Amino acid sequence: MRITKVTTMVVENEPLYVGGKYFLFLLLETDEGIVGIGQKVTGSSFNDSNWSDFKSQINLINETAEAFVIGESAHLI
Repeated sequence: MRITKVTTMVVENEPLYVGGKYFLFLLLETDEGIVGIGQKVTGSSFNDSNWSDFKSQINLINETAEAFVIGESAHLI
């Protein structure tokens, strides 16, 4: 079972923003149709950021996934 795709999603939290104003989720898909979900801490609870401020983090995730994750076994943690 190999990882075939990594997708990122930025989700805005409800006010009082417990845990931060935004959450950055990652979806890892495999060639067998299994999807894993993860979360990256954004630090968004400490400033007045908006979702587009995470473009550099999203680009870094995509570049890292392309170089080290896509095509690798999903069993390797």
